[in-house]
Amino acid sequence: DDVDESLGAWVVSCGDTEKKGTRKERESTERWETMGMTPQALINIIGGVSVTLMFSILACTINTSDVIPANWWPMFVVGTYAMAPFPIIIFGNVSGDTMDGGHTITYWAYFTTGWIVTISFGIPCILYHANVIAFGNCFFSLASSFTIYGMILRQIVRNARG
Repeated sequence: DDVDESLGAWVVSCGDTEKKGTRKERESTERWETMGMTPQALINIIGGVSVTLMFSILACTINTSDVIPANWWPMFVVGTYAMAPFPIIIFGNVSGDTMDGGHTITYWAYFTTGWIVTISFGIPCILYHANVIAFGNCFFSLASSFTIYGMILRQIVRNARG
């Protein structure tokens, strides 16, 4: 980094391109980059969560059948969205050596997270099969699950590509 202190500006040389800006812009950019997330990625995540919650609310409020009224049962899926990351947050970074290169508790955390994610797709299907919710409500609940997990998967792929 070449910094011109007298003007308060900065220049970053990366091969053939140069980025210019003020010190305040540089600090702001570095802060976002250290968090591992750009403002665009944050906006995408907020939008995805909003669409997910909209689908969940629609699954509970829209009458899609003359026989089965709308009810609050599809909202159980939102609980799985909240529970899914906790096993990895709690047990995902256990340190120590084992002979096979990983900790059993870390693998258990991945398994439990996968199980919770699977439940979020299974709950609406089971409720539909038991005639607790109508097909349209099941569709909105599944759309909610596909939206949130698709958004998370897209963010993981984007971070892996750099």
